[in-house]
Amino acid sequence: MATTSHNGVMVKTFMFLFKTLILIGVIGWLLSISGSVTIAFENYHLHIALGSFVLITLFLSWLVSVFFRLFNAIGQSPKTLSRLAKQRDKRLGLKSLASALSAIAGEDLRMADYYTKKTGKYLRDHQPIIAILRVMTAQLGQDHDDIYAAAKQAIKYDESALVGIRSLTETAIAKKDFRYARVLVDRALENFSHAPWAVEKDYALNTIMARYDEAHASLKKMVRAEMISKDEFQEQKASVLLAQGEMKQAYRLAPDHLPIVLAYLADLPVHKHVYKARKVIAAMWSQTPHPLLLKEWMACIPEKKGKDKNKQIEWIKSLHESNPDDASSALYCGLTLIKIGQKDEARPFIKQAVEVYPTILAYRLMHEIDPIGGWLTYLHQARRDKTWVCSVSDKHYEDWVIRPDGQYFNTLEWRYPDDAPVIKKMPRANPIGGLNQLFQANFN
Repeated sequence: MATTSHNGVMVKTFMFLFKTLILIGVIGWLLSISGSVTIAFENYHLHIALGSFVLITLFLSWLVSVFFRLFNAIGQSPKTLSRLAKQRDKRLGLKSLASALSAIAGEDLRMADYYTKKTGKYLRDHQPIIAILRVMTAQLGQDHDDIYAAAKQAIKYDESALVGIRSLTETAIAKKDFRYARVLVDRALENFSHAPWAVEKDYALNTIMARYDEAHASLKKMVRAEMISKDEFQEQKASVLLAQGEMKQAYRLAPDHLPIVLAYLADLPVHKHVYKARKVIAAMWSQTPHPLLLKEWMACIPEKKGKDKNKQIEWIKSLHESNPDDASSALYCGLTLIKIGQKDEARPFIKQAVEVYPTILAYRLMHEIDPIGGWLTYLHQARRDKTWVCSVSDKHYEDWVIRPDGQYFNTLEWRYPDDAPVIKKMPRANPIGGLNQLFQANFN
């Protein structure tokens, strides 16, 4: 690296000496030219050698050129200063923009707001970017009024209209103003038909507003846009069919989805289809045990066995064998055994539940079986029992519903509240997606 720099200095020195020698040679050649020039003005005569005359003429021409450039620079100074000021503002604006995006990514609302205002001060000629930045900062603050105001400003510009419409849509949905959200999504689909979030919100609104035929069409758009896989498409389609009351079709598409299985069994005349019901229950129990499955299982017990306590015990144990290592399977089977007065038979089941996944119900049932065992003293460390949990809001529900809070669709799952959700959520579009293209459009 040092050698390259040294070589560069040598080349520059050589070129300077070379140019100097040429200039001296030209001057010497001009001075050696024979002949003279006489300049007469009234009674005055000036005799100058031809070479000197040419040399003086060239020097005066260069001097005039220098004065002209200087005069032009003075005349252009306001524009030059303005251009330099714009370059400075652009440099400071880009620096503020980077700081604002960094603050937003770090969820630092105070710094995001500060640098957003600073960016707006320096990048006054790039309003679409300022509008997007304000929307993102408002979303970070989660103030609906601020988001609404920023989004309204964003939709004034073609470059930021998509972000503005999206923010207005999400704000309308959060306020449960689904009609206005529907208008906004229709506008988004009309102007930005390939925006993933618009297709997704179209499906979400159709399900929330119980427009199930339109929801099927939205699902097809999502598959064509490769937003969801074919398996996810079938599961979502089955959920829409469930909402429409088409239990058989829904079960055919998603036979391992617990809410669909429960609805299918409730709609199935068990006394006429005992074998089929038993097969469905055992298959679902092997994946996700649920008290209602056990209730349906007990309804399938042969009439002769139903009056024999030993046969009932065997019948309950046979279902547990479908999922023998699961704590909830043991807990529900033990609970049923207690209900039919078989506490001794229930003891190993409840004990298994306590050892594998100790919940509040498990300790209380153990106390019911063994009142002097001090089981209630462990309640403070017990985990919460399985319930229906919304994978979006994390709220708990005693019974399954297709639209929790009237705002989500098919987001309830049967699980322990302390465990992570397992439902595959619908895809979410990136709120700052496409910013690179926007920056290029405004800064190139």
